[in-house]
Amino acid sequence: MKSMILTAVDLVTKKSSQITNTILVQPEEIKKWMDQHGKPVSKAQAGKISQTMDVTGDDKISYEEFLTMIAARLLVLKLQN
Repeated sequence: MKSMILTAVDLVTKKSSQITNTILVQPEEIKKWMDQHGKPVSKAQAGKISQTMDVTGDDKISYEEFLTMIAARLLVLKLQN
């Protein structure tokens, strides 16, 4: 689990270095990350995860939406332990 958290932080760090005004996380990146961490998903499932993360409904996952979902997931995992 620790490696999943560290990889999420790495993704945020890499993406944050690319920020201008808005950063977008693509469903393909979600799929790749999930696959690499033992939670393989289909393209369709990655698309649904992307839609869930898109709280503004603009069909884009902003940096803020991405961070919100990562933080929420980390909190849930922490509370479960």
